[in-house]
Amino acid sequence: MRTAFVHAVGVNAQGAVIAESSSRIGNDARQRAFVWQGGRVRILDYGDAAFVDVVAINAKGDVIGDARGEGLLWRGSTPTALGPIEPVAVNASDDVVGDGNVGGNVHGFLWQDGTLTDLRGLGGDETHAWLVDDAGDVAGVSALPSGVDHAVLWQSGSTTPTDLGSIGTLDSSADGMNASGTIVGFASDHVGDARIALEWQAGQLIDLGRFGAQGAQAVAVNTRGDVLVQTQTAAGNPKGIRLVRSGRTIVVAAPRSGYAVATGLDDRGDVLGYLQLPAHGRRSFIWRNGATTLLPTTDGTQPPWGGPSAIANGYAVGDEYVADSGGNTSHAVLWRR
Repeated sequence: MRTAFVHAVGVNAQGAVIAESSSRIGNDARQRAFVWQGGRVRILDYGDAAFVDVVAINAKGDVIGDARGEGLLWRGSTPTALGPIEPVAVNASDDVVGDGNVGGNVHGFLWQDGTLTDLRGLGGDETHAWLVDDAGDVAGVSALPSGVDHAVLWQSGSTTPTDLGSIGTLDSSADGMNASGTIVGFASDHVGDARIALEWQAGQLIDLGRFGAQGAQAVAVNTRGDVLVQTQTAAGNPKGIRLVRSGRTIVVAAPRSGYAVATGLDDRGDVLGYLQLPAHGRRSFIWRNGATTLLPTTDGTQPPWGGPSAIANGYAVGDEYVADSGGNTSHAVLWRR
């Protein structure tokens, strides 16, 4: 059996798309990574590695990912090994954050100017570094000695975390951060159910609530301060999307049947996501200035979609899945404003 998939992972403001091409012929499986821009392809490899993953691309077009257990940073087509970490985010200065293993526990790391630093926690066994802004501030999560997890901030130049706190005895997590230092995330019990959307401004914790649903999670914040919220069922499954703008809550998508998933928010305030509809499968959409537009498919037949993965200033990327006589295939797609 032969299968082939092209999965779009991310896009920057210049329309440079990072993607992965996976193929299997019999027992031979491989995954390559590349940058696509303006019809030209730049291959991202690491020696003879059969599997290369990419995670994010910054404004300069530099890319982070991993292969053979090494975190990697590609400047152009040249890879730099970062050490035994799984990169998660990169800023405009090529500061990279991610997680690695230390003595059987997960630790958050910062790679900066060739140096890999283990970020200190709040006294518990594990830390996670998930976000980095252009000033070099890092946000993530750290365990307390009690086992409760709290969102934390490592300010630029420091390995000592600031505890951002939580609601009562609940866990908290940081999931998004903008250039002004606003951080968003959620609080929940230790199994992650019944989430409450949170925002931190200048160190102050703001309880955004559940927006009338059983649960809510703030997933992104842009430079304008708009906060993208995913509402959820009591079990943590996606339900609808809300946008908090200047203290006002805007309904982005709330289908009467099925559910809506938020996947991206750009600095213009556009929202990217997909609707899972019982009669029509998964349909990608972009929400702009109060209007929701379903994104077209490449052949106009509107089959189920893999879902969009990123949006950056008018560019959105995602995947379209189709079936052919040789097996399953997918195609990465780019939408322009």
